[in-house]
Amino acid sequence: MTAQQGFRISWAGQTSAEGDFAHAIQMFETICTPFTVRQYQLLGLLPPVDTHPRVLDNACGSGRQAQMLQQAYGMAGKPIDITCCDISQGMISSVERRIKDGGWDNVKAHVVNAEVIRPMSSSTAEL
Repeated sequence: MTAQQGFRISWAGQTSAEGDFAHAIQMFETICTPFTVRQYQLLGLLPPVDTHPRVLDNACGSGRQAQMLQQAYGMAGKPIDITCCDISQGMISSVERRIKDGGWDNVKAHVVNAEVIRPMSSSTAEL
């Protein structure tokens, strides 16, 4: 097993965001949040927008990026739907806590291993 495989297995095996795992989440969010804001600005995802975005946040981690979008759209009074997916139950637990604490009915969270999803064939994509 490579170090990378061991990290993925360890990360995926987390079932709650407590202790050292919670500390790792906090460090990750502190480092990544400014880059996320800039990315959303460049992609034109921050309000004002004239559409009702439906966002898939794959490998969502703790849900901080989804929270940023949720807050931006909420403050602007604009609708948005967000689906958060991650391989780690611990990360999804963190997202679910954010959903519950924020009272978000437009954000869903699912444990998903995106590594095993197969691309659609061209005939399937047309359906």
